[in-house]
Amino acid sequence: MELTELDHVAIAVRDLDAAVRWYEEAFGARVAHREVVDHDGVEEALLAVADSYVQLLTPTRPDSPVARFLDSRGEGLHHVGYRVEDCA
Repeated sequence: MELTELDHVAIAVRDLDAAVRWYEEAFGARVAHREVVDHDGVEEALLAVADSYVQLLTPTRPDSPVARFLDSRGEGLHHVGYRVEDCA
């Protein structure tokens, strides 16, 4: 498997609206996409940065992986997503 590009850097946050506002004010970033992903128990906002994204994640329920991450580690880098030619 060959990495082709950086797709996103995911950051876990407690308050998604506040985090989005901070990125807008600090960097002029704009939300390219926002959605609730029920099966993961998160709401996400994707901020476009060139051909990649900063993905802000906040839990929608206390038993989600992101909620547990925030409880144990606090806000910060959650994961990095890469693009590949063929995942299989």
